[in-house]
Amino acid sequence: SHGRGATAAQPSPASTPSATVPMATASAATTARTPSRHRQERTASSPRAGSGKGIGTDMVGASVQPHFDRWRLVRFGLASTLSAAAYLIVFGVATAVIPNPWFERMTDVTASNVVFWIVPALLTGGFFDINVGLVDAGTLDEIERTERADVERIREEAWEAYQAPIRDDRARALSATLQAGREANADLSRIVDELRSAEAPSRRLVAAVARRALVALRGHDGPARAELAAFFESYARQNDERFNSYLYSRSAESPLRIGAVAPTYVEGAEAVDGRLVLVRCFDENLGRDPRIVILGEDVGKLGDVNLVFEGLQAKHGDQRVIYTGIREATILGQGIGAALRGLRPVVDIQYVDYLLYALELASDDLATLHWRTGGGQKAPVLIRTKGHRLQGIWHTGSPMATIVSALRGLHVAVPRDMTRAAGLYNTLLRGDDPGLLIEVLSGYRLKERIPENVGEFTIPLGVPETLRSGADVTLVTYGALCRIAGEAAEDLAELGIDTEIVDVQTLLPFDIDHAIAESVAKTRALLVVDEDVPGGASAYILREVTEVQGGIDHLDVGPRTLTATANRVAVGNDGDYFSKPNREDIVGAVYAIMRERRPDDFPPIAPERRGP
Repeated sequence: SHGRGATAAQPSPASTPSATVPMATASAATTARTPSRHRQERTASSPRAGSGKGIGTDMVGASVQPHFDRWRLVRFGLASTLSAAAYLIVFGVATAVIPNPWFERMTDVTASNVVFWIVPALLTGGFFDINVGLVDAGTLDEIERTERADVERIREEAWEAYQAPIRDDRARALSATLQAGREANADLSRIVDELRSAEAPSRRLVAAVARRALVALRGHDGPARAELAAFFESYARQNDERFNSYLYSRSAESPLRIGAVAPTYVEGAEAVDGRLVLVRCFDENLGRDPRIVILGEDVGKLGDVNLVFEGLQAKHGDQRVIYTGIREATILGQGIGAALRGLRPVVDIQYVDYLLYALELASDDLATLHWRTGGGQKAPVLIRTKGHRLQGIWHTGSPMATIVSALRGLHVAVPRDMTRAAGLYNTLLRGDDPGLLIEVLSGYRLKERIPENVGEFTIPLGVPETLRSGADVTLVTYGALCRIAGEAAEDLAELGIDTEIVDVQTLLPFDIDHAIAESVAKTRALLVVDEDVPGGASAYILREVTEVQGGIDHLDVGPRTLTATANRVAVGNDGDYFSKPNREDIVGAVYAIMRERRPDDFPPIAPERRGP
């Protein structure tokens, strides 16, 4: 039902084009949208699907093809020869009757004259042949009648092929429901009649009737009801696989299969600007995999506005590090086209705020590709951007809830520094899913050591890291706030509060092994600190921890969130301080949790900051 088998799989690395070919050969267009999954299901079920014989080819076979018989060449040659002879006779007579040097030259056998004779002769022969090949209106009407009937027949056959297995499902559901009703001596006639009387039953109706029957039979235990429950559970799993599978890769190349490889350091390695960690990371990956290309504004000679690609175009060439115009949508479109052709593009979007210009393409085309083709196509585009906090209205955004909601189908990484970014890049560039990585904009000149294996170490997706162990409160955050939370934890320690800090590292996927719930079970308190707007990514994280992971059962005080304000970030250091969570905000939020637990031990300091 996904259209499996109807779409070509991505070429294997051995068959993919070299990354050194011009990007024009890869594609500068976005991926074409495939038909809806329901339409694909109807098409795939047709007995003639994949036979190559549709209405277009049937029409050609019925009407045009007979005119392209073996006598066509004979007719064409005869008409052309007679035309050429006629031209020669005309010029010969004209030369005899009207003495003229031009006529005499035209009858000489020269290359130019031969061309002059042949062209009109061919045109005349072709015109004659075209006229012979035309069909009359009656023939066209007959073709239309024949093809209309053929299309109707094919449609009925396809519909029957689609309905037959659903009718079988209905029969199984009816049998299980009737037996369960008799066993419980319950009247299920209304439920049964709705399913039995449906002229065109649907999977939705089969599932709904089975569920309603189970509700009506609540409190009754017996083998027949158990059989009905087993049927529904199996049917729900089948349809979940039919309609909701393949959001992410299941192949051996899935990035979720890539384990951890720790970074190693040379003894006494000097700390350098964090951006240099990424320069080395991309340099080694470009050398490792010839399919990797980098596309974006200012990535060429400048090497990115933050010099993350400094010198890489000069070293690897302008077909590997490719400068583009200022059009985020077309930059991503080029990346999707290149990935569909087997390359591994890194698409550079200068700031996460500007991802909004490419969000439709990223959401509708890239994020859904693997799902809507049932795993038949993949486009492992890696979107690189940066944000979270610095200074400025349009350069320091953190629209994480928008991203997490719109880009299901991509992995979303939110590293706290450039070393963590390098490890996540190494993971994503070895996998076959698309991904988005958001670097910390304020971290490029913070000092870090370059790992000896900077292009090889990997950080697994969906695995958070505990940055500081504690016993009183679990503080969950990511990105630039990790450093600020660490500073706040030192202040809290002086107040007698032991804070555990967890860096989620990736939002999609989120904490696969439920490590955060284990932390909450220990501390019995939870604070989510986020740079998104109130109710943004913090709400997503809170649901994951409390509902999906069951952390709500371990809390002895209500879970809290600390977020940015609802407005855009105000300009300047002062604007940043009052627009986004700061060190003192975090201290106040954690202190308020402890005061709620033990008010006698933690007297009030100041009114707790709350959002609008």
